[in-house]
Amino acid sequence: MWEPYHPITYFGHVIAGVIGLAAGLVALSAKKGSPLHIAAGRTFALTMVIAVVTTLIFLFDRERQPLIFILALGAFYLVSSGVLSFRNQKPYAKALERVLIVIPLAIFLYSLFAISRVLVGGSPAQILGPLLFAALFGGLFLGDVRVLRSRPTARVAWVKRHLLRMVLAFGFATMALLRLGLDVGLPLAVTVIVPVVLALLVSLYFTRRVSAGSLEENQPPLAQDAP
Repeated sequence: MWEPYHPITYFGHVIAGVIGLAAGLVALSAKKGSPLHIAAGRTFALTMVIAVVTTLIFLFDRERQPLIFILALGAFYLVSSGVLSFRNQKPYAKALERVLIVIPLAIFLYSLFAISRVLVGGSPAQILGPLLFAALFGGLFLGDVRVLRSRPTARVAWVKRHLLRMVLAFGFATMALLRLGLDVGLPLAVTVIVPVVLALLVSLYFTRRVSAGSLEENQPPLAQDAP
């Protein structure tokens, strides 16, 4: 079952992935800021880190696949920056954000390279995935630059940042399950593009609810509000 991987790494990845997806669903459905949401969010973040580490170990045991590497790095970046959104007042927060910003920039540049290769001699349908990743991580990179240059003082801005990144991380986990875990035989466009688009729509729904909610724009973000 686990060949060619080590059984501990294999089952650790599978268990972390299953628990992470379940915790992500609970966090999405629970009242935001409630103890259940916070506990589920912390579980999701921890299990996603375990899944990322085991995925990177897998890369040493099989043929290198760029999509796997992008999913792993992307998920790590999204979870880490999502957690840091509620740790933004900590002394280490800005330093870690300066390190993490390298990841969306690298994925953006690689996506541009992939687009150029498709334009030279690939099928037009192959451009959809790289184009989506270029737009997504290019936007995330610009958002990080803006935050590093001028850190928001409104709590709602950090809540929106947290929601976007954690929901996208759940989308990446779903993408990995459909594309690499279950191998359901669906086209690349369905297993890669649909999870990201749905995650963006869900995050838009939650951020709109935050904007229309009771959060005050001048209320400072609380580090203990979320994972």
